[in-house]
Amino acid sequence: MFKFPDRNTFLKTAGGSLLGGIVGALLGGLAGYVAAKLQPAAAFGDLIFPLTGLVLGYGTGTGMAAYITHRMLKGRKSFARAFFSALTGLFLVVFLSEPLRLNRVQPLMWSLLFLLPPVLAALMLPLDS
Repeated sequence: MFKFPDRNTFLKTAGGSLLGGIVGALLGGLAGYVAAKLQPAAAFGDLIFPLTGLVLGYGTGTGMAAYITHRMLKGRKSFARAFFSALTGLFLVVFLSEPLRLNRVQPLMWSLLFLLPPVLAALMLPLDS
């Protein structure tokens, strides 16, 4: 059964997850930039690879940092729960942006893309009582 985490645990896990997502995005963007330079010149090749690396690196970093923060708080949930809940938040925004018309309001879409993965990862990792 799902149990909401207390406020202190939620804020610490979400904050750590957000910081880990930023580090993951930087590393993913750097990897995408290197991959773009290794490919032959294309029309948008210099833009697509770094943006893909940023988004996927952010989702991966968010999930990993949520798990690490949760373990530092003496939690016992699995890595898969943190990782897949962060990626679910990321892919919800990416795949539902057109049907929900989020792409018409870019600040809303990008803020949801930035905030939803750490919030979902923190919600799915309550400390066991």
